Amino acid sequence: MITQAQYKEAKAWLKANRKVVKKMAGQWIAYSQEGIYAHGEDQAEVVKTVRATGKDFILRYLHPTSFIDKPRLLPVRFRSLKSHQ
Repeated sequence: MITQAQYKEAKAWLKANRKVVKKMAGQWIAYSQEGIYAHGEDQAEVVKTVRATGKDFILRYLHPTSFIDKPRLLPVRFRSLKSHQ
């Protein structure tokens, strides 16, 4: 069983290694503060693989849209219009 402190460390690891994890978007990952133990599209296979090691882990689905970069808002400049007669 993972403790609260281990969970916080695991989340910090996941955040620090976002570039690596981004490649696994659309898959299930089993990880801890030590790293990723297994990943794949089939949840049952990922769990089976990690349970065979006997290590405690966190299971999470990485939704593909969770790694989309935030849109940049560019400044818009308005200029006055001249009226024609």
